[in-house]
Amino acid sequence: MRQPQINFVLHGQSDRFGRVSLFLRYSQNYETHYISTPWKILPQQWDKIEQRVKSKTPLLGGESAARLNSWIESEKVRVFNILADCILNGEVMTFQIFKNRFSPEKEKPLFFCALSESLLKEWKVEGKLNAHTSNAYRAAVRAFRLFLGEDIGVQNITKEITYSFFGHLEKHRDKNLANQYVRNVKIVFNKFLKHFNVKKKIHLFRNLNLKLCV
Repeated sequence: MRQPQINFVLHGQSDRFGRVSLFLRYSQNYETHYISTPWKILPQQWDKIEQRVKSKTPLLGGESAARLNSWIESEKVRVFNILADCILNGEVMTFQIFKNRFSPEKEKPLFFCALSESLLKEWKVEGKLNAHTSNAYRAAVRAFRLFLGEDIGVQNITKEITYSFFGHLEKHRDKNLANQYVRNVKIVFNKFLKHFNVKKKIHLFRNLNLKLCV
């Protein structure tokens, strides 16, 4: 059996911001498999030959090219070590063996909208929120989900998404209502992070003018 060819590639359809998902491609004996990564990149920012983001390129969501490239290099080392261990142990590498070692089972993603709805209902029943506040928060979360088109893991929410959500509401809603929705999503987001003990994400709502007009 031939040794596999393993590369980082962009694969699949672009999202609403033009980004394409970064995958690890595993090719062996005329079969190809893909392992997902948490990153999405604009095609013009990706160097196919070097399998790197072009240097000094700012990425959507506030990430840096240096950070992503460092992550890619560390993953390449992991790939090399997995293949080397397999050869030293006299094992025949297959995709399933590689996948199990490269991507062991992880916790399920925390989907923000669905879990927020459940939490808000629970807090209302427990008396932590009154009916008016609970309904206001839920309306904001629903508007956010409608904007996204589908639910999203909390770790995948970026500054670009929150800013685009605010811009979308300003175009299609009364300004005060738009501000209130984004303020409520921000409040729910912070409560969500605290409840699930998720590491705080940096300044996703910074510099948004959310003051209500009198």
